[in-house]
Amino acid sequence: MSHPLDLYSKQISHGRRLEKPLLTVKVERFGYTKASLTLATTAEPPSLARGDAVFVPLPKEIKVISQDGEPITPTWKFWISTETFDPFHLLIDWDGN
Repeated sequence: MSHPLDLYSKQISHGRRLEKPLLTVKVERFGYTKASLTLATTAEPPSLARGDAVFVPLPKEIKVISQDGEPITPTWKFWISTETFDPFHLLIDWDGN
């Protein structure tokens, strides 16, 4: 499988390195079709991303849901890891600063 952002590559800005470790949530590709993509949180506890990890903003078209199927909205903006492999990825809620 490819990275979930492959369908949205024209909409993605360049990745940003975190400059410090940030708390992440592991998500799994769920409900994938050519028209839509949903990421679901996993049962794993939050973890810290390395300070040099690269993340890109998650396109608005990609939905994030809880394990219970409830939609999750970010406080700032969801960013997704670029150096992870399907079906699992890391997600942060980050203001980009």
